[in-house]
Amino acid sequence: MKEYVRPWRPGVLSIFATLVLGGCATNSPVAASGLLQVFSATYAPTTEQSEYPVHTDYTIETTDDRVLEHVRNLSGSFNAFPARVTLTPGQYHVKAQYDGGKFVVFPVDIAPGRITTVNLDNDTPQSDVDAIREPIRLPGGREVGWCTMNKQR
Repeated sequence: MKEYVRPWRPGVLSIFATLVLGGCATNSPVAASGLLQVFSATYAPTTEQSEYPVHTDYTIETTDDRVLEHVRNLSGSFNAFPARVTLTPGQYHVKAQYDGGKFVVFPVDIAPGRITTVNLDNDTPQSDVDAIREPIRLPGGREVGWCTMNKQR
């Protein structure tokens, strides 16, 4: 019986090493980013949808107020949940509508692997009781919501 010996292919080993060792890298874009979720004021787009109000859209800006992104704030079943936006860690300004019909601009911090949650709808409970809750205030001092950095994702 004739034995077949497969010739050595160094390329196969290098591909295998790249896949196995490269998967251990810690500087992937997902690990280096954070999430922002804004529970802005809600409204019912139509009378028929009044059981499923949606969150109003908002804008993410740089700290010098240049617009980075206009967020269509819809996700989940019936679009009832606010969108989660992936951002590079740092400081941003958010312009969003609070429960009362007007807009407020406030700073947010985004940290790697964390979810920054903003509540402006007076309806969303704080999900992480150990997180520090920062109030969001109007220029006159009235509190219209809160912001917290939640558990790792």
